[in-house]
Amino acid sequence: MATMRRCGRQWACAWQLLAFFVAVVVCCMLPLSEARRDARSASNSVRQPLPLSSSLPMLRTLSSSLLLRGTLAEDTGKTPLELLQKPLQLTCDKQAEVPNVLLATLQLAPGKPRIFVRSSRDWVSNYIQEHGEWENGEVEQVVWAMKQLMQRTPGSEPVFVDVGANIGSITIPVAAHGFRVIAFEAWSLNQQMIHGSLCMNLELMRRVTLFPLGLSDARADCLLASSRLNTQNARVICGADASKPHGTFEKGDSYVGELKMDRMDAVLSGDIAVMKMDVEGFELGVLRGMRKLFEQHKVSYILMEYNKKELERAGVRPAWQVVEYLLSLGYRISIQNLRGPFLDASSAKERELMQVYVDRIALVNLYLVHPSEDIQGGVNDSFAARMEALLTTKHSSVG
Repeated sequence: MATMRRCGRQWACAWQLLAFFVAVVVCCMLPLSEARRDARSASNSVRQPLPLSSSLPMLRTLSSSLLLRGTLAEDTGKTPLELLQKPLQLTCDKQAEVPNVLLATLQLAPGKPRIFVRSSRDWVSNYIQEHGEWENGEVEQVVWAMKQLMQRTPGSEPVFVDVGANIGSITIPVAAHGFRVIAFEAWSLNQQMIHGSLCMNLELMRRVTLFPLGLSDARADCLLASSRLNTQNARVICGADASKPHGTFEKGDSYVGELKMDRMDAVLSGDIAVMKMDVEGFELGVLRGMRKLFEQHKVSYILMEYNKKELERAGVRPAWQVVEYLLSLGYRISIQNLRGPFLDASSAKERELMQVYVDRIALVNLYLVHPSEDIQGGVNDSFAARMEALLTTKHSSVG
């Protein structure tokens, strides 16, 4: 019996010793857990961009997960713009090295945001590095139109849609002006560069929604080809040609990847304040893929490129049918800016002059205004006189 009592006391001591150690561990872990939680909270409240190497900046990786953001503008007084599909979730908690990338500063945008650019063989990147801006006149047009709509509907939050966002050379400065932006960019490398630029300008992150899509008049799986001279400006190849990519590329083009195409009216629903479109000849497909938006909602202003060569290469023949399509929707068209002078669609002479001009010039910017928008205070110059003057200049012989 004495032996049993001694054994019992030994077991009791062992259990007491074990309980003591458990208590010590718990007491030590609680402060550590609280410290980690406090550190995470501080990290979330003050999110600092990653340090950059002068030769090889670091880009945050794109998350593969998706996030539905819902309604972008609740008090527009019109139809709020809603997302029907899920955009990329943009986070800045991981890093990945992307070679041949540099940082540049957009000197003319508010706050002079920093933007990732390619180090070589890219027109847009090279121009930004040299001049600190890219198509700042187009940015000014977008900002002017957005302010016009805000003045007409106080308290509204108009949304700019950037179709073919490239490296974000228009998206970033428009967001820096304080506006909401929905950007469509099909090429994953450009998506990464936009994402990295937003991580370098965290105050802009909440204003930009990025869709990893190309836009057309139907869903499709397509290919991307890039030029040696303009590496960030990819050309889309769809349909039967996509099954034999190397036979459809032009000299100097290289295969850069695959992409998903979809209709814009399958992605967005509601009113669009301003849309910029730069899609290398796929403009007509994008417009046809917006049919429900045109029929049920309103796209107030459109800025787009007209490039006869690119349109015809994309199968749009004659290329002029893009203009005819926009005129059929009632849009007023200018080749100068969103304030005119505007083409008189009822004038056969003006239509003929414009067709001759846009087909002769290598690249023309078109500015379109919805028929319901007020254009008082716009340019009063004669559109025909403007066309005739342009056609007599030495530049009009380029084609």
